[in-house]
Amino acid sequence: MFSRFGRLVAWMMALTDIALINVAFVLAYLVRYKLQWFKAVEDGYLASYSFYVPVALVLTVILLGVYKVEGVYDQRRSRHWLDEVYEIVNGTTTGIMIIVFITFFIRPLVYSRLIFMYAGILIIVILGGARLVKGYLLGRLRQRGVGVDRVIIVGAGDIGRTVVANLVAEPKLGYEIVGIVDDNPDKGNADLGPFKGLGGTEQLGDIIDAGGVDEVIITLPWMYHRKIMSILNQCERRNIRARIVPDLFQMRLSRVQVEDLNGIPLLGVREPTISGWKLMAKRAIDVAISAVMLLILAPFMGIIALAIKIDSPGP
Repeated sequence: MFSRFGRLVAWMMALTDIALINVAFVLAYLVRYKLQWFKAVEDGYLASYSFYVPVALVLTVILLGVYKVEGVYDQRRSRHWLDEVYEIVNGTTTGIMIIVFITFFIRPLVYSRLIFMYAGILIIVILGGARLVKGYLLGRLRQRGVGVDRVIIVGAGDIGRTVVANLVAEPKLGYEIVGIVDDNPDKGNADLGPFKGLGGTEQLGDIIDAGGVDEVIITLPWMYHRKIMSILNQCERRNIRARIVPDLFQMRLSRVQVEDLNGIPLLGVREPTISGWKLMAKRAIDVAISAVMLLILAPFMGIIALAIKIDSPGP
């Protein structure tokens, strides 16, 4: 459920960003050419906004690609607003640098550099505000049961009860508890408040097969690692997301993805952050930036080399 809902949110945010990026660029144009803050525009360099439309469209495409690589559109429940803003700042800075380099080589004396600085600042502010609104709306939707994941808690010990308490206390995280399984009959068959005891872990596969389960949270101690691995394999075969609440021994595991549940760490298998076309896009951006920087720094390196030659002519 969350993956489907998360993809929908990501697409909606991308479409919203397209509109907001262009709104920010229009505002940047007004600040530069109409209000003329900080520095006046000479009459010979005045330009209509239609002159900047192609640049704004290219910048939009660049920013969407960079944002994708930066992980701006990744949907994670434990993600803080400041984390999103940080990714937007990084992506916007990179995108603005790329468009400045492009316009410098196309028409270095025509396009205003200040308009790109204004656009970058406005894009960060507007998109950061949009993320605040998104977080509020998602919280309200999840409280109403929209976009929630139905989860089974494996283990009814102290850790499992703590996880249940935190899920109940934070409905905005988007979890709905289906029930609890535990191999101890006194716990596995007993209800925990409003949540049903569904039996032992041997019944977990049948419960998942019955449908209505999106995720399994495992709260067993690491001494039961074979059972934990068996549960992970069952979930993987059924394409159900499984995550583990770690103990001290599990903190040694590598290649894990950690999310926070109101102070309780949840571990899952880390998915490749960059692969396929994303890796190719990142590589292309790295090469493009490196090439541009090399062209910019080449005259300075030539001057340094000439100075060394003059100072030390050699044999």
